[in-house]
Amino acid sequence: MKNKIKSTLLIASSSAFFFTACGPTTADAVKYNDGIVNIQKDLIPAQDAFAMQEDGHNLDSLKLTFNVLVDKAKKSMDAIDNIKPFGADSSFMLAARDFFTTINGLVDNEAKQIVEILCKDSASRTADDITNYNKSAERYQAEYSRVLQQAEVSQSAFSAKWKFEITK
Repeated sequence: MKNKIKSTLLIASSSAFFFTACGPTTADAVKYNDGIVNIQKDLIPAQDAFAMQEDGHNLDSLKLTFNVLVDKAKKSMDAIDNIKPFGADSSFMLAARDFFTTINGLVDNEAKQIVEILCKDSASRTADDITNYNKSAERYQAEYSRVLQQAEVSQSAFSAKWKFEITK
């Protein structure tokens, strides 16, 4: 009877160790974090290139950088849609998905409106066009800042939970 109890306890403790050891690790969490960050990093050059053309002096470059931004934004959505929750934790993934969904909406709406206004002949731009341009630019920046801040808060909570530091 004693041997059977010892065997049962040994099997139970071995099983507990096995199931504990099979869960995600800090290294897995870092790799998961880096995967999401890399999706964002792929989008940044297109955002920067578009922002550099917003003065409207070179319309061909404006249209080109806008089309590249549209493409990169769509690819970021495809990439984030392939990211699954990290174990039982989906908060960072959901914040990242919200970030990229918002970016796509901003590109499809505000950035598109900016391009349409800037592509008008300067002599035919109205005061309403200028107002709409400013509103679109402000909305883009405000929404971008909001979702970026939310994603960063979620990323910080994720890194704290999994005990790794975020480097910039």
